[in-house]
Amino acid sequence: MFRRLKMDNILCSFSTPQFEVHVVTGDRRGAGTDANVWLVIHDDLGRKSPSVKLNKWWRNDHERDTESVYEVTVSERFGPVSQIEFWRDAVGFGDDWFVDRFEVHNVSTKEVYYFPVHRWVAADVHYFINEYDCTLPRDDRNKEQRQAELNRIREEYQIKVHVPGGPAQSWKLPQDEMFKGDYKWDIMKTKGNLLLTTSLINLVSKDKWKSLEDLKSIYKFSLEEPKCVKYWTEDKWFGLQRVQGANPVLISLCTEIPSKFGVEPEMVEPFLEGLTLEKALSQKRLFIVDLEILKDISCRDARLLTAPLALFFLNDRKELMPIAIQLFQDKGPDNPVFLPSDSKYTWLLAKLYYNNADASYHQSCTHLGFTHLLMEGVVVCTHRNLSLSHPLFKLMAPHFLYLLAINGRELGSLLSENGWVDTTMTVGRCGMFELVKRGFKKWQVDVNGIIPNDFKARNGVPGQDVKFTTVEQVTDMVTVVIAICSIGHAAANFLQYEEYGFPPNYPGILPSEVPKDKGPHTLQDVLKVLPDKETSLDIMVITKLLSRLGTKPLGDFEVKYLYHPVCVKAAEKFRAELKDITANIQARNESAEFPYPWLDPRIIPNSISI
Repeated sequence: MFRRLKMDNILCSFSTPQFEVHVVTGDRRGAGTDANVWLVIHDDLGRKSPSVKLNKWWRNDHERDTESVYEVTVSERFGPVSQIEFWRDAVGFGDDWFVDRFEVHNVSTKEVYYFPVHRWVAADVHYFINEYDCTLPRDDRNKEQRQAELNRIREEYQIKVHVPGGPAQSWKLPQDEMFKGDYKWDIMKTKGNLLLTTSLINLVSKDKWKSLEDLKSIYKFSLEEPKCVKYWTEDKWFGLQRVQGANPVLISLCTEIPSKFGVEPEMVEPFLEGLTLEKALSQKRLFIVDLEILKDISCRDARLLTAPLALFFLNDRKELMPIAIQLFQDKGPDNPVFLPSDSKYTWLLAKLYYNNADASYHQSCTHLGFTHLLMEGVVVCTHRNLSLSHPLFKLMAPHFLYLLAINGRELGSLLSENGWVDTTMTVGRCGMFELVKRGFKKWQVDVNGIIPNDFKARNGVPGQDVKFTTVEQVTDMVTVVIAICSIGHAAANFLQYEEYGFPPNYPGILPSEVPKDKGPHTLQDVLKVLPDKETSLDIMVITKLLSRLGTKPLGDFEVKYLYHPVCVKAAEKFRAELKDITANIQARNESAEFPYPWLDPRIIPNSISI
């Protein structure tokens, strides 16, 4: 037997190579290596190729984001490829190596075997990667390797609660989670260009706006005019913001008027198109938002944040119209119920202060808390507990791109003391953190995380706590993660400029002179409460920046993790379904008075990358 194997090896050395091996080095900082690399190919019956040194003396192999090709010769009896084995030494100035994948091409049959790696390769360690590298722990032939990798990753991905009572986050930013250089550079370049062009308008001052035309003049020189400029005073637009704005997650069916809401039938029946209040309730045409969660939030510089209730009526034209606003939770003579029949600017001020409260919840919970921070803990825990070879890791990983980086770098600056949140949001950073804590006490994965269940809950159907006892529950959980990282964040994020870019439409910050009576007000009273020019400019520039797309759209993954034929077929089906959804959305928007393109899969990124 020994002589036969020896003769096979001798014949291999003189025969035509049966395989081409394509080695793809990853696109990460420091991914390339100067070390020596070797490879052995295994077939499905345990036979092995000779070890091959993957080196070409006339070129610099294995540099970052490059592909190198090598020939491998095996015995004639060699079967279908099932596994590769590779290792490196510690030779060279830069011996670290991050491998994206190996591809083994059968020269005669043209068949390709894929071996995704997505790993940093340590020196003098033999790595065994199965075809497709997509196995559950119980089926892994390399259990010790799998556990050793998890142990190493856990040292990098550690959990810390930065906000007491808040969600789990990353203790520090792991090297692998940092931005690619060109992506981060593009963000800073965009911000610089915006600041440069807007500074030419010479608006950086604490002056108040003299008129609405004075405010609108900024868009003539630099920033694009948000569509809301035409509609922001209209009640129909105010109602539309509850379902098509940046925060469409609060409105729910009203089955009875809360006792704390000082609404009487005679107040609102003039706006119910001939219905009594009782009839409107029974026909399910009344809807409510109750921002009780904002009550007694301690804001920056003792600013006053309202905690309003608002009532809406779905009229015969299917328009959601506001019919009552109470700015604080407790009824009283200094907390009136504002109505559309009040004087024009009194009613407008009530809507402004309502939207200021809504914006505080939007930025604190809907955006920051329930996407960025919630998913940060999920990303860290996924890395700590699921192997790179686990099918669920591979399914979720494309949706984690840059999340920890954006949280650690960009959010860090926006949320720093005296940073953007402190200067442009009534709630300020400390109030925002308090809101996040309150929000997490109410958030339920089986209700708020699953869109159909969220709609049911807002129609009075309660949810139940989740425990993993079935495959369907695991499926739901993974769906929640992917949905939040893609459509959830897109809905909360990419409308920011359209909403905040014209401050009267959705003011992030207002002074504490909240109207406490229904006396008549003027346009000057409205202008007086708007942010000054410097603050307005800061809001416009940052929300414009944050509303820009930076990564590929949903389904077009930056990194390919799934190579198994079943997974590839599923991904193709997913992309086909997304294409149909895009067509439906485009068709609907063509005839819509107020188009809503923000959940078109073509513009939804895979991940929370900005």
